[in-house]
Parts: sequence; structure tokens; C-alpha cells
Amino acid sequence: MERVIDGIFWGEVPPAAAPAWLPPGHRMMAVWPSPVNADVCFREAGFDRFADTDDRWDDEWKQIVARVLAVLGRSGAPRLRVEPTPPRTGIAATWDRVRTAISRAAVYDPPLLQRVLDATLDDRFPGVVVDFGDSPTVTLRAGSGHPLLWMYGPALIVPPAGLLEEVADGRPVTHLDLEWAPLLHAPHG
Repeated sequence: MERVIDGIFWGEVPPAAAPAWLPPGHRMMAVWPSPVNADVCFREAGFDRFADTDDRWDDEWKQIVARVLAVLGRSGAPRLRVEPTPPRTGIAATWDRVRTAISRAAVYDPPLLQRVLDATLDDRFPGVVVDFGDSPTVTLRAGSGHPLLWMYGPALIVPPAGLLEEVADGRPVTHLDLEWAPLLHAPHG
């Protein structure tokens, strides 16, 4: 059966475009599938491979994310980092209060793979930051409902040897540097 996700893209975020949350001295890269749903942030960043995604696309993305977590897990056990969420105002704050009131009985605590998937597919889920290794060696960050995985670390080799080929599982791997600001400045809860 023909694959719905037909390629993997990656790009390095240059130091001048690095977000404020990136620790000094860390290198950072992004990995994302192709195609993705039409998305304003991706379009503004310069990516144009869009298509309507479906359940097959979701299944393939899940497999890709699972492979990323497995490969990064070779650097050490994953540790979910809980980061404070910036306060929101207006209607967003009202919705946050409603969601909190409704969900008091239900705690959002899925397995790591599901947590990353949720953060990459729906901006109503919190962003996720996962450290791998004791120092940590590498960190994965995802959120804002973008099917995009940010990876960074003090000794990150960009691209990490073998990571992209293993993640791609036979799909073409393409280097593409985007205008990172529209994707980096989206909320990452």
C-alpha cells in the first residue's frame, strides 16, 4: 500500500533564529512529515506541501514519532519536563478555566507517545518537553498542534547520524531551512 506520508523534512535552526527558551550553546533542529494539513504557520515559514490528512496519515505519523522516541531513548531514559505555562488572557483564559473545571475529575496523563502525538496534532493539548539522558544529552519539544518535532542539545550533531534515515523508514529525507519564527513563536504550552 502506498504511504500517505511521502517524506521527512528537517532543518537546523541557526543561532540567530533560536528561541529564548533554547539553552545557550545548544544546537537545534526540526523534523516534520510531508505532507501536513494546510497550516498558516507552516505556510508563513515557507513550507508548501499540504494535503488533507486522514487516519492513515495519523497512523504513519504515530509510527514516525515512536521511532524518534526510540532513537532518542538510546541517549538515556526519557523524562517528561513540566514547564510553567504562560498566563493567558481574554477568551483563552475563560476557556482554560472552563476546561479546568470540567476536567478536575479526569487527569490528562497518557503514555509519552500519546502525549507527544496529542501536542503535535491538536493545539488544545499542552506542549511537551522530554529530556533524554542524565545531562540531558538531547531534548525533544513539541506543541501548538504542529506535526513538528524540535530536538536540541549541547552536543547535538545536526542531523544526528542515522536518526533521520531510521525515522523515515525508507521515505526520502530532505533538508529544508524554513523561516523559523512563525513556527517557533507559536505557543508551546
